[in-house]
Amino acid sequence: METHFASDTAILPVEYYSVDWRTFGDRVLTARPKELTAAIIDSRTIRSSNGVDYHLRQILSDHLKPEDKAQVSLAFRQVKEEMTDQHLKSVNEDMKRLEGALDDRNISLAMDQSSRTSWDASVTPHVADLPFAMAGQGQQAAIKIALAMSRSADKARVAMIEEPENHLSHTSLNVLVKRIEDLAGDEQQLFITTHSSFLLNRLGLNGLQLVSNGAVSTFNQITQDTVRYFQKLPGYDTLRMVLADRFVLVEGPSDEILFERFYKDTTGHLPMQDGIDVFSMRGLSLARCLELAKVTGKRCAVLRDNDGKSPDDLIADLGDLIDGNDRAAFIGDPALGHTLEPQIVKANPDEALLRRAVQPPQSSDVTKWMSSDKNKTEAALRIADAAETLTPPLYFTQAIEFIRG
Repeated sequence: METHFASDTAILPVEYYSVDWRTFGDRVLTARPKELTAAIIDSRTIRSSNGVDYHLRQILSDHLKPEDKAQVSLAFRQVKEEMTDQHLKSVNEDMKRLEGALDDRNISLAMDQSSRTSWDASVTPHVADLPFAMAGQGQQAAIKIALAMSRSADKARVAMIEEPENHLSHTSLNVLVKRIEDLAGDEQQLFITTHSSFLLNRLGLNGLQLVSNGAVSTFNQITQDTVRYFQKLPGYDTLRMVLADRFVLVEGPSDEILFERFYKDTTGHLPMQDGIDVFSMRGLSLARCLELAKVTGKRCAVLRDNDGKSPDDLIADLGDLIDGNDRAAFIGDPALGHTLEPQIVKANPDEALLRRAVQPPQSSDVTKWMSSDKNKTEAALRIADAAETLTPPLYFTQAIEFIRG
């Protein structure tokens, strides 16, 4: 400061002073408690100038020393003073001849030295030599998230992130989720709104808060085993399951395709039009999905093959995950076949009708052709597109009646 005062300048070194707002009782006034200080990252409006300014303020507040900020600020103001004293001098000589002021005082031009033109409002951050506002929106959001979460707890106790999956490829989202996981700590509370099941599964289903009809439902009853299970398999659409009104769990794609066709034949419209979602578990543990149904209190029907086992034994293995009221399992009769395809054949004894719907090779046995692993999905697609209407197996009919409530 002494060096500054010894220099030939008229600029006041305000960077070296602090200002307190106090009451008449000499109590310091604060805008709000530090506990409520929040950092908000909204990837939908990332290109606004305010967003760039906020990003820059974070860098200045968190990653620059106070003496560095003071030095840069002072140098910036000196540059503006030099602009006024040197480069605008000739312009001001010409402007002396203008008659504008009421009291005959000279009109002149000078660089604005007020706080609204401080150096941190005049410089622009760059990413790989590209102006921040021109970087990809996903890149902008990722940088803001990292900076906001790395802020010390006394500066941002709460970090709120709006749909971080926006504008990011799957690979980039993986990198961002890893960064969020690494930066998340006990000293800062993190709120994320998302439409991405991948993000939800990776960060943990037990942290989900579902707001609906003025009430908040928590998912902390989900076991840690199930949380870790979906973290290892984050691609499953758990969020879609949580948000569904009612849903049906089936074993594979052929079951899903045929349930939708049989439902439409029965009701005249698709399940989704009744608020019913159909999920193919594709080898996932049935118990994990049923645990979600139990925690959410959603009506859920399970359709599965008997695989040569007693349906009663299969249902008993699921314990209280099946209660018969909100969650029920429907399994084909072992006497009619171990998988879906022979069940369909037995439910449709008119072989000519069945062949017109399935269209197998002329010399093939319908049951064997449909049951082949390479033909299961193709057979289901042909039945779904057929002009003929087939009779669904009994356990499909029962599941449709149950899920309609």
